[in-house]
Amino acid sequence: MVHLSKTLERFEKLVSEGKIDSFVIYIEPTGFKLEAEGELAPQKCEISERNMNTIRTFFGGVNRIQYSTFDYANLLCTLRA
Repeated sequence: MVHLSKTLERFEKLVSEGKIDSFVIYIEPTGFKLEAEGELAPQKCEISERNMNTIRTFFGGVNRIQYSTFDYANLLCTLRA
């Protein structure tokens, strides 16, 4: 299982280094799938059922979250709470 925080940090670093322009987080039934344009393979991150329930409640109806948006900032706050 890929650790979500480390994966987010890695993708953020790639953006800050200019290696990718941005990335998208897709909300899936058991976790997230992160995708960036270019040659990076998508990364899947599973999270606990309890945390997924929180995400589904807070982000009901949202299927994807773009890096550097209000939803992304809210996702980080939700994950750290």
